[in-house]
Formats: sequence, structure tokens, C-alpha cells
Amino acid sequence: MYDRCQAGQGGSPRSTVISSRAGAFDFQGCATYSYSVRDTLTISLPEKTKQLVERAASEGGMTISEFVRLAIFHELWKDATVESRRLAVPVARSRGIFTDEDVFRLIS
Repeated sequence: MYDRCQAGQGGSPRSTVISSRAGAFDFQGCATYSYSVRDTLTISLPEKTKQLVERAASEGGMTISEFVRLAIFHELWKDATVESRRLAVPVARSRGIFTDEDVFRLIS
């Protein structure tokens, strides 16, 4: 098991907001990976891209695999956020919610 939070990078695994076969993540971006169930994915990269990945992983104190897993997770999270917004905005607008102030007024 790998836990970025143990390295003093903030957050707590107990504040988990999303969990999957790949691991669990909290609001602070800490990752707890469990490797009991995993599959292998092989990718090919241009040499320059591979070097950039290696450097970024090293600078972040991660292995290449950890770096790529986190990058994939971030992309999937971003896609889910965009999809959630795509579905929620029409419903909110139909209910007269257009601005942040409208939201704050409803929850205050």
C-alpha cells in the first residue's frame, strides 16, 4: 500500500470522497492505493514524453506508475466534473438558479 499522506503531503485518508479499484482520494489530493486487485496496462510514449513523465514523477517523489495512475485519475475526475455540470446546469436554470449568489441564497 502507498500513502502520499504519510509523506507529509497533507490531508487524511479518512476524508475520502471517492474510492475505486485504483485507490481512494481525499479533498487534499492524498492518495491511498491498494494493490490487492489490479490489472496491468501497457502504453507506448514518444521518448520526449517518457522523459517528461519520468522527470515529473521524480520531482513529485513518486514512481512512474504512481504518477501515471494519479494523472489518469485526475483526467477521469475532470471528465466526471464536466459531465456533472452538463447534467446539473439545465436543471438549475429551470429552477431559477443562475449565479453563485442564487446558490448561496438557497443554502443560507
